[in-house]
Amino acid sequence: ISSLLALGDDFGPVDVVALGNMCVDVLLPPCSIPPPGELKSEVTLAVLTADAPNESYWEVGGNCNFLIAASRMGLRAECAGHIGDDVYGGFLRQVLEDEGVPLRRLVSPEAASQAGCSMTQTLLCFVLTDGNGAHAFCSRYDLGPWPLLADVHEIDAAAASALSRCSAVFVNGFVFDELRPSAVGAAIALAKANGAGVFFDPGPRAFTFVREPARREALDTILGVVDVVIATLEEAAALVDAEVLALAGHGALGGTAV
Repeated sequence: ISSLLALGDDFGPVDVVALGNMCVDVLLPPCSIPPPGELKSEVTLAVLTADAPNESYWEVGGNCNFLIAASRMGLRAECAGHIGDDVYGGFLRQVLEDEGVPLRRLVSPEAASQAGCSMTQTLLCFVLTDGNGAHAFCSRYDLGPWPLLADVHEIDAAAASALSRCSAVFVNGFVFDELRPSAVGAAIALAKANGAGVFFDPGPRAFTFVREPARREALDTILGVVDVVIATLEEAAALVDAEVLALAGHGALGGTAV
């Protein structure tokens, strides 16, 4: 309780909290795009990271875009996510601050430093284009090992406070690249206990939940608590058997609205 009271003026109602998927997009100058096997590799990621262009080529990505849109619409939006104590984390925090979006770290800096390298770095996504309309991505999200933040077992007090005070929580499919299903479930439980609605956008990860058995637990976790699934028809069909979806509509997704 004392740690929550220490939050002072931040201890107030929140309209929506986005859980996880805080990253910085690094936009590379037009170039030839390597074949997938070469692009999605530790070697390529290391080279791109070492040769990353300056800040004028950076943009906030992931759930940051949702949060900025929500804030500009007048909602009190906050994020409960991970950033590192690096230049990219400072950039992301400043952009959100300028947009009126507080960032609540999932883990304290002290806990992150004890957990190892993966917890001290901000997640990056390199965006490649060939100048003719084709594009591709290279990031730690594609390479693993998953979950990227495996050492997160319980969230920091500030993030827990935001979730317990919100009216809605927004989750996308990439959060399961970062956190264990149990950690996601525990975070959402804080919001649900306050009567918050849960909105889930599976995005491109929709196509991995059923195809990859290891991700089935993640899908079961989110569908067990979600109120609204925000998905294209293709993404919704990927979450369940296509014929079942056609016959049962949103009931195939556990009675949630789609």
